[in-house]
Amino acid sequence: MRRFFSLCVFLVCGIVAYGQDILDFRMCDVFNGKVKSIIQTSPEMIQNEVEFMIDGRVRHYKNKMFEVNYEWISDEELKLEVTTSQGSQIVYMYINEYRKEYYDIDFAESNCKIWFRDNGGIDRKEMRQNGVKATQTYYYHSDSDLYPYKIESIMGTQSQVIYINVEKYDSKGNAIIYSQTSNGVTFQCKRIITYYNE
Repeated sequence: MRRFFSLCVFLVCGIVAYGQDILDFRMCDVFNGKVKSIIQTSPEMIQNEVEFMIDGRVRHYKNKMFEVNYEWISDEELKLEVTTSQGSQIVYMYINEYRKEYYDIDFAESNCKIWFRDNGGIDRKEMRQNGVKATQTYYYHSDSDLYPYKIESIMGTQSQVIYINVEKYDSKGNAIIYSQTSNGVTFQCKRIITYYNE
């Protein structure tokens, strides 16, 4: 239950199911430029690094506990080699729909759907796993904002509201320092985004 609800943490890449919920950099809440890598430097509990191909699709993910190599078999199927201290395993991801405004993917025993707004920002997410449904709804101050000020997460009878404050953007307009507040607890997140030469 705890692992599944970790979807509700904003801007955290690949916590669920060994990073299998990543297709491209937009799923890591980065929207501008040709992204080469995203390195989450703080807080320590979610430090990770994601690498992308020049077309934006994910290539590699790692954190302190595991790493994932992505092999794109086709536009509809990925082979993931997940390596932990216990060894390696192979998992497959299947892409049902992959459009600018909507993603629908299956991985392990889970299904993830993401709807995007007209400007590219995320509108809402829905995930189903073992008959349990979790949703996230993103709220914005204006139609032009890429980052929400609030995310409402619901899973079964549980709900959580996360308030977001972006403190710094990089030269491309992607958030690199932001804070999250939920249940009276606030923590600051920092990340480094590198780009392919354009």
